[in-house]
Amino acid sequence: MILAVDPGPVLSGFMLRDGWKILAQGKATAKEIEEIGMRFEPLPDGVLLIEQVRNYGNGNNTLLRTAEVGARMAGKLAWMGWTPAYVPRADVLRLLDVLHLKGNRDKLVRNVLIDMNGGSRQLAFGTKNNPGPLYGVKADAIQAMGLAVAYERAPEAARQGWKDLASDQWSPNLDEKTEKKRYIRGGGR
Repeated sequence: MILAVDPGPVLSGFMLRDGWKILAQGKATAKEIEEIGMRFEPLPDGVLLIEQVRNYGNGNNTLLRTAEVGARMAGKLAWMGWTPAYVPRADVLRLLDVLHLKGNRDKLVRNVLIDMNGGSRQLAFGTKNNPGPLYGVKADAIQAMGLAVAYERAPEAARQGWKDLASDQWSPNLDEKTEKKRYIRGGGR
């Protein structure tokens, strides 16, 4: 089971999948996503994927808040049995084979998922009377699904590296002030 999250400062796109079956998806607050994670047993192999927020020199409060939301979500869901993994956006784009392309990256990810699910928008999304595999999946949930697909395509070494990154960045024994300082510095030990 995979719970993939495209974090945002207030609302985050998410998708909960068991194999190719979509159990829940949409845009929600961190608290709502945590509640969804609590409702579904992660089983021994349940993975919480969070797209890693990176600062390329133009950091602001929104970026810090987004990193904080992802970290808190990872910490809470880790206690419930989910294995957190932070996946860098560049890795997602590389694994979906769109890193080298120019244009809107979100749209490129969406196009890959359409190609994987029928080849055309009509077949992938379908209609109310004839729904496709992506019927009802919108905006940020599409990005979360791209995150899940990239994770499934990744070699085991990369998967373990993302899990190690998550365990390095989250410690439930840290107080809030120390935790924020670590994320401002960019994580690490």
